[in-house]
Amino acid sequence: MPLTLLAALLLAEGPRPPADTVATLDLARLTPGRAALLAGRPVRVSFVPDSRADDVLGVWAVEAAGPPGWLRIVTFAPGEGDEGLGVVAPQVVGGVLVLIRHPAPDEFPAVAELQVREARRVRLP
Repeated sequence: MPLTLLAALLLAEGPRPPADTVATLDLARLTPGRAALLAGRPVRVSFVPDSRADDVLGVWAVEAAGPPGWLRIVTFAPGEGDEGLGVVAPQVVGGVLVLIRHPAPDEFPAVAELQVREARRVRLP
């Protein structure tokens, strides 16, 4: 009898992410084309903090590491703290991906920015 219960528990489906949530992405390796396709959708990303966390208008924000050419910002949801953001270690969060293209004034290069907004930490088993 205990084995039957154990088997049932192991085979039971756990909570699933919303149907439109994308599998975990590496924010540093996200390409411009893929980012454009996913913009506005819920995503789960892994990232390594590349700046000190800053309280911006009551929410924490941090720059994420990645190759040059794209600014990567993770802005946390209200109530999320800055725990663990002072350590250069991978973090996993869920939020909405936003792609912003800043036009180039004069001779300056254009800037593309990836943001994960309303980010909440994902607790991995």
